[in-house]
Amino acid sequence: MSNFKVGIMLDSLRLGFERGIDKAAEIGADGFQMYYCRKEPTPKDEIAFQRSYIEKNGLYVAAICGDIGPYSDESQHASRFEIMENVFNYTHELGANVVTGHIGWIPADKDHPQYRAIHKGMLTIGKLARERGITFAIETGPETAAVLRTFLDDLEGGVGVNFDPANLVMGAHSANGADSVEALAPYIVHTHAKDGVRIDGQAREVALGTGSVDFPLWMSELKKHGYRGFLTIEREVGDDPVGDCTEAIRYLRAVDATV
Repeated sequence: MSNFKVGIMLDSLRLGFERGIDKAAEIGADGFQMYYCRKEPTPKDEIAFQRSYIEKNGLYVAAICGDIGPYSDESQHASRFEIMENVFNYTHELGANVVTGHIGWIPADKDHPQYRAIHKGMLTIGKLARERGITFAIETGPETAAVLRTFLDDLEGGVGVNFDPANLVMGAHSANGADSVEALAPYIVHTHAKDGVRIDGQAREVALGTGSVDFPLWMSELKKHGYRGFLTIEREVGDDPVGDCTEAIRYLRAVDATV
């Protein structure tokens, strides 16, 4: 019996919405994540079509990626909130409950101007998300897990973690991805299954299972701390995205059977 559901970042397949959904179902994914950063609402009939197409293929929406840039500049907050409110509405109407995104580097010092700006932004984002039964999940990477945990504890809800082990490895904040799970476990609502290496100060994404992320240990840690959600494959480089994603599904299923 599997411990996790396996998803695919639809944009990684580079096939568009319908062909991407078809291919994700064909290669054995349980669900998918896709980018959505529109400012203007999507017509209801378009959302209805998307929902029916997703359901026809037996897939689930693991999360929406609402990555619209950092929240470190308060002068940009109002425009970002306007976009994110529409992203949250779309996510709710599509039947999903997680939106992921990067928010900028969080300083360890709570008195740092950038910390205060991002904190203020996430208080509003958390409120907008909570009102719609959604969690906005901050993607790991720019800072250590300990700093991110302190930041999350300083908020008022509606904000969680999209745990990307490769980002932590490539950012020199983790040796293997798994060593950062415990600190963030109460907040993890979605993950990216991605691999990477850091050699001589240079970060590089690599095919799943060939880099520094210890996937068996990472998945064991997630399981130990009660996470049973999606492992969503994100492949941002490479010449054969469908082949890479197909192999990544096989790899994750094999590891899942052992943890």
